[in-house]
Amino acid sequence: PSLMTMADLAAYKAKERDPVCTTYRNSYYVCSMSPPSSGGIAVTQALGILENFNLSSYGPTDPANDGGIPSVMGVHLVTEAERLAYADRDTYVADTDFVPLPAKGVTSMLDKNYLKSRAALISADKSIGIASAGTFGAAASYAADKTVEYGTTHFSIVDSYGNVVSMTTTVESSMGSFHMVGGFLLTNQLTDFSAAPTDAQGVPVANRVEAGKRPRSTMAPTLVFERTESGKRGALLLAVGSPGGAVIIQFVVKTLVGILDWGL
Repeated sequence: PSLMTMADLAAYKAKERDPVCTTYRNSYYVCSMSPPSSGGIAVTQALGILENFNLSSYGPTDPANDGGIPSVMGVHLVTEAERLAYADRDTYVADTDFVPLPAKGVTSMLDKNYLKSRAALISADKSIGIASAGTFGAAASYAADKTVEYGTTHFSIVDSYGNVVSMTTTVESSMGSFHMVGGFLLTNQLTDFSAAPTDAQGVPVANRVEAGKRPRSTMAPTLVFERTESGKRGALLLAVGSPGGAVIIQFVVKTLVGILDWGL
């Protein structure tokens, strides 16, 4: 049921890429997955926006009771930060072997001043609605991707020697393509590319299909470290991640805020 050949398998190479890392509230180092996953950039952008607000004041009530009752302002701030992060993710993030990130790349997208300017777009009493992507000295040269994604698994492990892995893996939707070939299940990862190569005006989508290109993911396996008094990375604090398709970013941000800001 496949046109895949042994040559295709032989030609495929796993790529080691630098993780996406930033600080959070001067107390933590957060490191997550780099493009072609959009998860790491979106999670760390959302955190960079949220650190401009005193989130600790807006935690849930009665948190011991299955997480408690969320506060309206806490939900509002997290939601708005995610709107802004997703807007950048939808416009800019794809396989960086084919489409470079704007300006200076991850450094520009996680710049504290840039994220402070994004945080300034959040109102205390109304929603942004549909957020627009930020600009980096020039208008965005790509159209937003409207693709919706599904289906993944995740595990986090720390062993007795102190080794840690946060691993997310996917065949895309449940059972992938539903075809078993030579003992393994074929994915339907092609659906992680944009369904349309351009928008209605003909502007190309960064995550469009191209030969040899890796599809954009939302996977966000994340490690959080303490930040020492000298400013260096300290001991491992958390290994987190999630399944959930396009909402993985939201699950991971919610988990990090719950633990780091609300003490859950």
